[in-house]
Amino acid sequence: VARAGDHVPLAAELAQGGWFTATVDLDADELRTDDRRWLAVKVAAPPAVQVGQGAGRFVQEAIAVLGQATPAGGARVAIGDQLGSASTILLPPADPALIGATNRALASRGARFRFGELLNGEWGLSGDVGLIDDISVYRRYRLRGEGAVLATAGGDPWIMRDGDIVALASRLDETWTALPVSAVFVPFMDFLVNRVAAAPTWTVRATPGTIVSIPPVATALAGPGGVVALPADRRVPVPRTLGVRFLLAPSGDTVGALEINHDARESRLVPATRMQIRGSLGTDARTIRASALEREVFGGFRRAEVTGMLLVAALVAAVAELVVASFGGAARPE
Repeated sequence: VARAGDHVPLAAELAQGGWFTATVDLDADELRTDDRRWLAVKVAAPPAVQVGQGAGRFVQEAIAVLGQATPAGGARVAIGDQLGSASTILLPPADPALIGATNRALASRGARFRFGELLNGEWGLSGDVGLIDDISVYRRYRLRGEGAVLATAGGDPWIMRDGDIVALASRLDETWTALPVSAVFVPFMDFLVNRVAAAPTWTVRATPGTIVSIPPVATALAGPGGVVALPADRRVPVPRTLGVRFLLAPSGDTVGALEINHDARESRLVPATRMQIRGSLGTDARTIRASALEREVFGGFRRAEVTGMLLVAALVAAVAELVVASFGGAARPE
């Protein structure tokens, strides 16, 4: 049971791992296009997580909760303020004097980003890594360099990924951010460990007819018509048919999915504003009142609306035919 706009977790029990296509269906109504939504689902064993001493008590408690719910059996992931040999979720050290050593360790591992200066203030989080939008951050380091930006704080990178290293700009402590004391912290850690660090996956959501950018990890797109190589600029037109297309790496492995669903604006039963109409149809589009519709439709070609006149003429002809048939016949002698 959910209200419009709610985020709802959907449980799926599948015996085998891999990628699957799922749908969520609504009862049919007048707007049939939005009755079904397509999703891509990846099933994989949860990773074995090693929590370092520098991770903090909130991280330790969250991982303990997740460990009780899902026994480990997959890849290895380390969480802390030091780089390990496995996939690592790296937090900035508690002592600012150790930032230089952390950056040297990042360089030795081949990571292309570094921790910059320490900032104090208040910023809102944003990103597709759990329900973290608008949660406050009070202290953070600037993340500089190259890599995939997974979340931002005040518009600056807050979570970055390069290879098997995922770095956060803040420590997961209540003096750095409100995230550890929020209700979404455990789901956030679940997402960060299972879907970002252990087995990175990329989900691109799009609407038919638009142009989307595909992440650099993929080189081909697989769909009902076969496998299609991606262009050099990685920008592809979205097919008109709703459904799921899978992103393939050079090795042929599936690394993500393209989810094609209807534009949510099509389901909003409110009149469009002039700005919205011009944004969709162009600046030459004009809006007119309903009372002026007939004049605009027929007046442009010097035509007139004669439906009413034709109906009156047809009625007069029917009455005349009835009169002639009733009284116009000749008398027949006995």
